[in-house]
Amino acid sequence: MIFQIKLKSITIIENGKVSEGEGNNLLSMSLIYPNPQMQAPTTVMEVQLQDNKTLDLAGIPLKDQVIFKGPIVGESGIDVEISAIEKQDKIAALLHRVFGQAVNGALNLIPGGGVVSLITSAARNTLASVFDQTAPKERLHKIGKGYMSLHKNTPEGDFVVQLSVPEEVKLIQSFINEQGQRATKTITLPKGFANAMVVFDIKKFPLSQGSGSEGMIA
Repeated sequence: MIFQIKLKSITIIENGKVSEGEGNNLLSMSLIYPNPQMQAPTTVMEVQLQDNKTLDLAGIPLKDQVIFKGPIVGESGIDVEISAIEKQDKIAALLHRVFGQAVNGALNLIPGGGVVSLITSAARNTLASVFDQTAPKERLHKIGKGYMSLHKNTPEGDFVVQLSVPEEVKLIQSFINEQGQRATKTITLPKGFANAMVVFDIKKFPLSQGSGSEGMIA
């Protein structure tokens, strides 16, 4: 069975920003052992999320929506993480360090959208977790992590992964108070806090006879 998995939307309660406005977020999606030929293809996207809002990705190009198209054998699953980085200009440096030349030319904002970059097919043992490979000065916080199993009987349509905060996060946010002065406040996201929801769209297709993939039928 061939699965096509598209990223449909991202909803978040607290985007991890340290100043007013959109957050600077990284979204990592890994498909865990979908078939014997693939360990864990991973897509990493830079997105700008807003508190208590849904980012609808229906308007981005199809090549950026599809995170996987191929056979799934037995049980697999989608592992999803969202992080927040305090300074947007640190994201490019982080992705270059993790992925090397794979991100060259890929870091241009899509006009009118919140999706900036897409890096696919990274080996998970190389990626480890993008969010574990940051220097302390980059101030990156994990603000959501979730997993949902996936198999041949998974129905088509919306596939929802709920994300919670893996470890307590304290955010020191700056804002302009009623007196017009710059002030700060601390927001605590407790461990286990249900902070985000990522929705995928799943479609399934039979393997074509004579395709050379008969041994891949789940």
